[in-house]
Amino acid sequence: MPSATIHFNGPIVPDSSTIFRNLCLNALLNNQADSLTIMFSSTGGNLQAGFTMYELLRSLPVPVTMCNVGSVESIAVIVYLGASIRIAAPKSTFKLHGFSWTFNSNVTQFNEVSDAFASLCADVKRYTDIFKERTQGAKRKINIREYLRGKTLLLDADEAAACAITTSTMPTTTTLDIGSAHIYP
Repeated sequence: MPSATIHFNGPIVPDSSTIFRNLCLNALLNNQADSLTIMFSSTGGNLQAGFTMYELLRSLPVPVTMCNVGSVESIAVIVYLGASIRIAAPKSTFKLHGFSWTFNSNVTQFNEVSDAFASLCADVKRYTDIFKERTQGAKRKINIREYLRGKTLLLDADEAAACAITTSTMPTTTTLDIGSAHIYP
């Protein structure tokens, strides 16, 4: 069976999460692929959409390879960690930083602030749990909570490998075999 390749470059928002899901499922169903490669770059975005994309990747019945081909930031790191095989291009980067919340109205009720705070705390725990689970055995341990609550950490491909965010890096002189099926959003 063939391998399918998806290219995703953009923000993590509900609409792009739906497109991502459809691309993954269509690649498996239409191409009857036995593996999936995702060429991935994202500045992050919506936490719920990112956690949904992560869970989708973890539930797929085929091996998933994720390739950071530019920059993987914020909640996109969690999406990236959803793949079993995680490769980073030589000049790619990873960014971990604090969460924020946007209120849609000029007037905000106390319960909205309280609910937002509870949600952020739950999301910090969920992000931390996933990050720790998926980076077990790292040569360099990251105190992820420190970065989710304010500080920013920027890692290059080699540093991400030491932190077990990636499972390997691409040599600068090697091309990646990405299979024959190409699906574009």
